[in-house]
Amino acid sequence: MIEVKTLCIDAFSINYICFGTGTKPFVILPGLSVQSVLNAKDAIVEAYDVFTKDYKVYLFESRNELVSSFSIKEDREDMVKVFQLLGLKDIHLFGVSRGGMIAMDIAIHYPELIQKLVLASTPSILTKKQFQIFEEWIHLGEEKKREQLFLTMGEEIYPKGLFLSMKERFIEASKTVTEEELKRFVILTESMRNYDVSNELESIQCPIYFLYDKQDKVFKESSFQIIVEHLKDSEKFESYAYDGYGHALYDLAPDFKERILKFLKQKNRRLSMSV
Repeated sequence: MIEVKTLCIDAFSINYICFGTGTKPFVILPGLSVQSVLNAKDAIVEAYDVFTKDYKVYLFESRNELVSSFSIKEDREDMVKVFQLLGLKDIHLFGVSRGGMIAMDIAIHYPELIQKLVLASTPSILTKKQFQIFEEWIHLGEEKKREQLFLTMGEEIYPKGLFLSMKERFIEASKTVTEEELKRFVILTESMRNYDVSNELESIQCPIYFLYDKQDKVFKESSFQIIVEHLKDSEKFESYAYDGYGHALYDLAPDFKERILKFLKQKNRRLSMSV
């Protein structure tokens, strides 16, 4: 059984898990969720089992003590403090969705810490129009409409057939959500507003592997193409486009973890691209 650990830094604390017998640090920054992803820690360990031989795997959540004005920039600074306190360097950093936003920000501002960067289902910019989907999530959270929030998110994150098969599970799960969890969810969702690092992408010094799905209903393919257009001429950049798994490709694509592991292990060889 994996234990959830708490790291106390200054006036805040961060929960995380750590597993694997390797020595290289592989850090996962997860995406937005209504409840802690660490509630599913055993499933996470099982899902990332292929990394445990070569890596010491860490998964960090955002700080426990949130204020309404919390931002991606603050999340970035928190994570850097965590890395430094734990002595993590030459990090292989993997960011999913909102976690990818934080990961890009870290790679841009603290290049000395990151050896390789993997991004999945994440944009480099959220315009007012692109943020509209999150406006609805924020509204549902503020109104404490738990079931509608879970169903709305589930329908937009997962492919239609899978969502329908899981609908009752979403309804049951929504009944366990506390008011404190809803408040936290709203703050973290709001923290993505006006995010934009598009014009700073070229300053990332490490190799980057970007995975996305053409059918993503949360961010849309056009959001991902901004990253591709900015970095397509860089020898350090690789991308892979899935088609049919939606936003949750990181959970659903059967070859997802193996693709990441292959990228992390390669030296200076370019991966084949797929569209």
